[in-house]
Amino acid sequence: MAFKKFCSHCGCNRLIDCTERYCDVHKKRDKAESDKQYDKHQRNKESKAFYNSTAWKRKRQQILIRDKGIDVYVYMTEGRVVKAEHVHHIVEIDEDPSLALVDDNLISLSAATHSIISGVYKDARKRQQMQAKLRAFLRDFKL
Repeated sequence: MAFKKFCSHCGCNRLIDCTERYCDVHKKRDKAESDKQYDKHQRNKESKAFYNSTAWKRKRQQILIRDKGIDVYVYMTEGRVVKAEHVHHIVEIDEDPSLALVDDNLISLSAATHSIISGVYKDARKRQQMQAKLRAFLRDFKL
């Protein structure tokens, strides 16, 4: 029998699996609220317009298909297949907007991997090393 606990949302009394944090209802609410706060306080307005564009949505879908819907980084480092939810710009749009829709600058990643890589990108030296690694992984993956 699996262990159960209460949803972490204040006042919610739904029982959930002990490996989860929120019930299905509050997972969706927290994600939506988080996205709303990010858009309001952090996201660059030009970037938001770009990510809502038809060109980006098409390109994103093409890249996910090209990468077979898997996290290329995890596959190349660990040999595991993990579903990709994000398409990451190796060279970020802020650095070089001309690479925003270039296939060789885009790589499919899971949400967890994308978070890790975003953290690495905060250090300029580590960012360059990670960008070189991602380019190599993408090149080898396509072979």
